[in-house]
Amino acid sequence: MGRLRIILRPGDVVIDRSTGDIGLLVFRYDILYDQYLIDQPEGDEPVIVWAWEIYWTGSKFAKHRGSRYQSYTEFGLENMIETGTMLIHRASGQDNHGI
Repeated sequence: MGRLRIILRPGDVVIDRSTGDIGLLVFRYDILYDQYLIDQPEGDEPVIVWAWEIYWTGSKFAKHRGSRYQSYTEFGLENMIETGTMLIHRASGQDNHGI
């Protein structure tokens, strides 16, 4: 059986099952974009690595004054949802697996 594709969208909410912390998916971006503007060899296809900026709230983030924003690669986030490490709730009311 092939891997199921989880489609993430801004406004979706993820919940870390180990801590109970809640994260809001803010925006998606290519983490290597600036690198290609500088070092892209002519004729090479760019490698795109998508990531999500997530705004977190919960007990873990209440304990320190650091940024509540953290980036997760899309692939890593999909794996955590697929394995049940994180739960997802859709902003648009779609099913929680996003398939």
